[in-house]
Amino acid sequence: MEYPIYELAVCLTCFRLKGTYRDKEHRCQCMDRDDGWRKGEWDGYDIPAFIDLCHVCLRDTVASGSRWSWYACETCREINVSAGETIGVEKWGALRWGVIR
Repeated sequence: MEYPIYELAVCLTCFRLKGTYRDKEHRCQCMDRDDGWRKGEWDGYDIPAFIDLCHVCLRDTVASGSRWSWYACETCREINVSAGETIGVEKWGALRWGVIR
């Protein structure tokens, strides 16, 4: 099932998504993110968001909610792997985005 993202907005300070998505409130890093809100809204999730913007290009959304989520979109990951193959680092690509947060 696809969910519309039109209720989300991009914070122009921290470039994170904010608003309501899949019936949960996403708050950007600039907004108050106290423990009460996090426990009530996001109990059981590592990251208080279902989606985020690609941390490389900011042009596509990526799945979130877990500390193991990839923060680069599929296009940026493909470019990373291609660049890694060019310089001889095939397993992780040129940058180890799965490790860097």
